[in-house]
Amino acid sequence: NPTELSLFCQTLKSSVQKAVEQKDETASAVGFDVEYCTLELDIRNGLPAMIQLASPIKGGSIGLIWIDKFPNQGKDMLTDPKCKPLMELLSDYRVRKVGMSASKDARNLAAWWGFKDKQDIDHLFAGIVDLEEQEDERVRDKNLQQACEDTLALSLLKVKQRISKKQKKRKRQARGTKTAHWRTDDLTKEMKKYAADDVACGVDIWMKLNGLK
Repeated sequence: NPTELSLFCQTLKSSVQKAVEQKDETASAVGFDVEYCTLELDIRNGLPAMIQLASPIKGGSIGLIWIDKFPNQGKDMLTDPKCKPLMELLSDYRVRKVGMSASKDARNLAAWWGFKDKQDIDHLFAGIVDLEEQEDERVRDKNLQQACEDTLALSLLKVKQRISKKQKKRKRQARGTKTAHWRTDDLTKEMKKYAADDVACGVDIWMKLNGLK
């Protein structure tokens, strides 16, 4: 909710400042990722449902901002005064927002909020860093799982939801049925871990690449 969101943004900013004081200005970064509604037969594949942000310090906060549950499925967040702390953080050029395909996520979010012009996007999302475009061969042109293995020596499990064999069979048979994992009523433990791991690994990779981890 907006109150929790404001407190989280304050905590995240404090952790970034702490990282800078402990390391250097390169540590002024947060993990940034977006999860989308997985609607079968929906060719748009760009319906943002969750924004994830992660602290650069060990044991720091991770925020799963389930925008799908905000008014108008999050479309009004940009003009909602209660969401101002989040928007200020996203537009702060001093704090890098790092992640795999972070620029694409920023464009999709901007479009969700009604903006498609590059100048508007750059204003809404400053300091975006695409990890796969860095020169280091451990991340260059790789996906998050590969980058985690090569950079952090970690195997990133990608399990969103555990379902039974009967459920899998039913899902295969219901080809014309739309499903919306990130627009469900409740998030499972696996979904929360999936979203948190993605964004935490992103900022950890950035810190490792720059000798800060």
